[in-house]
Amino acid sequence: TPDFSNLVNTVGRYMFTKVTLTNSSDSMKNWDMSNFTNLNNMFLNANISGMPNDFCSTWDMSNNISFASMFAGGAYPNMNLNSWDTTSGTNFSQMFSGSGMNAGVQVGGWSKVSGNCAQIFYKSTSGNSNYVENVGGWDISGVTSFNFAWVRQGINSNNVANQTVYGQILRGWTGWDDATSLPTRSLPSNVTMYMQTTQCPVVAQDAKNYLITTLGWTFTDGGNVP
Repeated sequence: TPDFSNLVNTVGRYMFTKVTLTNSSDSMKNWDMSNFTNLNNMFLNANISGMPNDFCSTWDMSNNISFASMFAGGAYPNMNLNSWDTTSGTNFSQMFSGSGMNAGVQVGGWSKVSGNCAQIFYKSTSGNSNYVENVGGWDISGVTSFNFAWVRQGINSNNVANQTVYGQILRGWTGWDDATSLPTRSLPSNVTMYMQTTQCPVVAQDAKNYLITTLGWTFTDGGNVP
């Protein structure tokens, strides 16, 4: 296990770009990542599908600022990243972009994302993946862009299950209060949301309308469920 403890403002950019990793000993699981501040492109176009699902689940991400393209274009296992502390992050653009998110990848437990989140779940190849996750628990108050965040992911296919998750995301982000018809959480303005053909369920339409009329959000989706 490498010792990173004495490093300051450490950059892990392109560390494993275009490589194939397998790890049966779980040694990477114990890496001390607390001093890393830039991990963009760390696994760019890499094949890490042979790694254990939890090979990086317990990494300390509390000081990392850039997650941009961290897993972009690669093949990876069903990683549970819920315990990552992403509160210092300001760039999540294209973090999982490429051939599609694995259905088992979990990031809904993050408390906060900020800055550029454009194309975070962008799928560049044709056909939708199976990735559908409620990320409504995220604090998005500092987000500047969600442009094309979800493209050709599972949630972009219009059905009742995906409509439900879409609604959970909007209600969660806004902390929507039905009694007052107002949000209870801080929200950014002028955000672009892309949900392809998925319709917004009735339960979240007030929240969506508030985001459009009051905060200037732009939605591209399947419209509202009648």
